Amino acid sequence: MKVYPRLFSMLLLPFAGVLIPLGLWFFVDLNPSLTAQEKELMAFIPVKVALSRPVVQPVFKVNCPIPGSPPPSAAGNILPTAYPPLPLAAMAPVAGGNARKTIMPGPVYRLSLVLMDEGRKIAIINGQVLREGEALGSYLVSHIEKNRVNLKGLKGGLWVKLE
Repeated sequence: MKVYPRLFSMLLLPFAGVLIPLGLWFFVDLNPSLTAQEKELMAFIPVKVALSRPVVQPVFKVNCPIPGSPPPSAAGNILPTAYPPLPLAAMAPVAGGNARKTIMPGPVYRLSLVLMDEGRKIAIINGQVLREGEALGSYLVSHIEKNRVNLKGLKGGLWVKLE
């Protein structure tokens, strides 16, 4: 009987290709050992929990923290109708006729996150998610960089740095 090595290899290779992975499947332990905490998590069974809505309690007799505010009305309105302006000393002219220039503080902008990824630039300012070209109050987000954002408005621009 004549042995043909090429025919023999052609018949043997498919069987070897099936038998070797099956042998590994049965004889090699593929399950890693679990710690006690992992075993406890595996045994966890979820239980349905009934939730109830919280009861809203009315608040009475709250005083306004701003001194000089009008008292609450008879209808129970505890909010003042008008907040007091700047202190009189800040608005009054200085002795000698020269008026003191008062600078009103503008809004405070806090940059908390900048995300830059393949042409996408996102910034979070005062908790608001913004992209370039979007508005934030009276400002427009003109440019977002790695650690700062440029805001442009009618009175000029300002840079908000990452905190």
